[in-house]
This record gives sequence, C-alpha cells and structure tokens, in this order.
Amino acid sequence: MAANINVHGGESTNGQTLFNSIGVLIGIGLLSMPLAFSYAGWIGGSIMVIAFSAITCHTGKLLARLLYSDVSLASYTDIGMAAFGAWGGSAIQVLFCTELFAFGVALIVLFGDSMNAVLPDYSAETWMALGFFLVLPTTFMPLRWLAVPSVLSTAAVVVLIGIILFDGLWKKHAPGSLLDPMPTRLGPEMKMMNWVGGVGLVLAGYGGHAVIPAIAKDARNPAAIDRLFNISFTVAGAVAAVSGAMGYLMMGDNVSDEISKDMMNPIMKYPETLNQVALWMIVLVPLTKYGLTSRPLHVAVESFLGIAPAAPEAEPEAPPPRLTVEPPEGGRRHRRISFAVNSALTRIGESDYVDDECERPDHHHHRKSIVPPSEATTAEGGKGVARAVMRIVITAAGTVVAIVLPGFEKVMAFLGSFSAFLICIILPIAFYLRLAPSVLGVKEEGKARALRVLHLVILVVSTILMCMGTVWAFLPGTGRGTD
Repeated sequence: MAANINVHGGESTNGQTLFNSIGVLIGIGLLSMPLAFSYAGWIGGSIMVIAFSAITCHTGKLLARLLYSDVSLASYTDIGMAAFGAWGGSAIQVLFCTELFAFGVALIVLFGDSMNAVLPDYSAETWMALGFFLVLPTTFMPLRWLAVPSVLSTAAVVVLIGIILFDGLWKKHAPGSLLDPMPTRLGPEMKMMNWVGGVGLVLAGYGGHAVIPAIAKDARNPAAIDRLFNISFTVAGAVAAVSGAMGYLMMGDNVSDEISKDMMNPIMKYPETLNQVALWMIVLVPLTKYGLTSRPLHVAVESFLGIAPAAPEAEPEAPPPRLTVEPPEGGRRHRRISFAVNSALTRIGESDYVDDECERPDHHHHRKSIVPPSEATTAEGGKGVARAVMRIVITAAGTVVAIVLPGFEKVMAFLGSFSAFLICIILPIAFYLRLAPSVLGVKEEGKARALRVLHLVILVVSTILMCMGTVWAFLPGTGRGTD
C-alpha cells in the first residue's frame, strides 16, 4: 500500500492528525460492544474486531490515496462524484443525511436510557421527550461553542471504560466481576439470528470514514498518513476489544444494550457515587454532540429546500445623496423594529454556513452595512424562520423515532449494518476499483490483480452482511429487548 505521495500538506501535525482519527473512531458505539460479543461469542467477536479494524484501516488508506491523487478533491462526496458522477455525489449526500439522522436518534435514545438509569422515577421515553427541549437549542448555537464540549464527550466514553474496569476488579463475585466472570460462549447466538446483530454492533464502532478524507486533507505530512491510520485503527480496535471483553465477562449473556445501564443496577452493588458520576458524564454526550453532528444534515436539507442564507456581500458604494421626505416618528419606529426583527431572523443558522475566518471581528467589514428594510432583507428573514421550523421538525422527528424504536441496540445495529458497511467498506472499495486505473495508474497484473480479487470478495461478503444486518435491525422479535 505504499503510495507515491507528492502533495501539499495541510495544517495538522502528526499528533493532531492521530488525535483526530482516534477521536472519530472512539464514540458511543463502545457502549454496545459487550452486547456484540454476547451475540457473536468469543470467536466471532474477536475475529470481527480484528477483521473490521484491518479492513476499515485499509479502506481509509484507499480514500486518502484517491484524495491525494487529485488536488481538486477535498471530501468523501468529491471522491464519489469523481468515481460515479453527479448522481454518485447526490446518492452519497442522501446516505450521509440518513446516517446523521439515525445517529441523532441514537443520541436521544442514549440520553433517555442514561437519565432513566440515574433517575429511574421517570421512564426512558419521558426523558427522551424532555431531551428534545434540551438538545434543540444546540442546533442553533455556533459551531465554535460546541467544539470543546464535543471533545470532552469523547473523553467521557474513555473515562467510562476506566470506571467499568474499576468496577469489575472491585467486585469479588459474579455478577459484574472480572475476578469471578459470568458464563460465556465461544460460538455465536443463533436464536433469531442474533449473531447478525453482533456484526452491525461491532462495525458501528468504526463509522468515521465520512470525515477520513477531511482528516487526510488537513494532514501536514501526507507521507505519514498510512502509519498514522495504522496506529489510529489499532488503538480503536484495542479499545473496542477491551470494552467488549470486559462487559461480556462481567455480565455474560445478561448484558444490556448499553453497558452503562448495568452499572446502576442495584444487584451489582457497585460504588454508587463513582458510577453516578460516570453516568452523568454519559448523559452529557448527547447534549454536546447532537448539535454538532446534526449540522451537516441541517445544511444539506436547507440547501435542498432553498432556504440557506445568502452569501455575505461586500460593502456597496454609497449612492448619491437625494432629497427624501422624512416619515413620521411612528413610521420610522415601525421601520426600525421591522428591520431589527428581520435581521434577527436572517441570522438563524447563519453561522453554519461561514467558516471561522468569517466570524472574526476583523472580517466584519465584508458584510453589508445596515440599511433600511428591503424586500431582500424580508426574504432573508423568511428564510430564517423556515430554517428554525425545519430544525425543530427534524429534531422532533428524531425524538419521535427514538421513542417508537425498540431501543439503542437496534439503532446502533442499523448504523453498523447499513451506514457503516456502505460508507466504511463498500463505497471506498468501489471508488478505488473505479478510479485506480485512471488516476493512480494501477495496472491489472501481479499484486494489483490479487488485490482486485480480494476487494471484490470483500465487496460481495460485505453486501450480503449489510443486507442481513439491516433486515435484522427492523425485524420484530430479534435482539434481547423482546426477551
């Protein structure tokens, strides 16, 4: 896989690129990893963690190589359009929107389940409904306000794993002890084909390929990207294996779809204060991540509906002075109020469409000066109202789906089986097979032919597993939630 990389690097150092890659891979998917091991058994779970770590690392490198082959490519969608034309880019946008909506549903489910574990007087569904009012304001916040909390939420998941390890060593006897493990299985759970759900739950932990091209593009040292991805995916695989193995040993086949729920089970008799701190940290994950992860979905839908804000215009030249008749004081007051309202409405969601440079004070002079209300200002105000309504509707729809769906495991299984298989394995390989001969000059001989055969085998197997896992996620009676 050695690549002849000769491109200009970005701004991120090797350390920053490594941190960003690991941060993308380590997330809420770890909470359901013990259940994945329970479904797949020790043999199946271990094989899947190793295989998916290796395959997704390989496809991440393929995306980076294609990205570096053409300076005009900057994102996953760009690569898709280069491979399959405009329809390919549109299909990828729809896929991304589907994944982001499903991930938002998973965050709301996680919030409800975690709050129910901490404060069980109210049902998880009640907490999900309350979660709507808590996450909705974050969809209107500037991105820069959400960046640091989002990093802290990733750290919260890592801290949770550390506390699970402490709990397992602190408790001397089963259930919930690493020193006295629960009965486990080597083979998969064949009941209702639950092992298929385990496939999706494992792969859900590797669902970061949508931003892999952006990480590679911003790397200061592109020649080191293969080595950095090797480290990132090895670390992610190790963390997934450890979290899955610990939870499965401690809880056996009685493990919940979120290991965090088992920590507050009175039967376990874990240190209550420590575990409450861990659960409250997990509660913060949806509250901080929802606004950040929903932005691309909002921008895509708003652009499609034609309600995205107009681009800032340069300061116009002052028109020649002209004589006007001043309106009465009441009229001037009405115009000032009208303009203030329209200006406020215009700015709804506007920060999602400008980068950090545009948000700096020294760039404010590029915007229009304040002028009396006009038809354009009123139209932009109408767009602002439409954006607000659209974000409320999307968040409400996600909350309703979260309440109606059977649980966290089904949402994560869908994300792993459908979205992750497509975005992390199937599409990157399809892009490479399509573009490699032309943009990389790969010839069909020797190792290249063997690699092509391997890619085709992975494509076929992945497509079969994707279809099976997606059906399993929606099939009534599957999983543990109905036991």
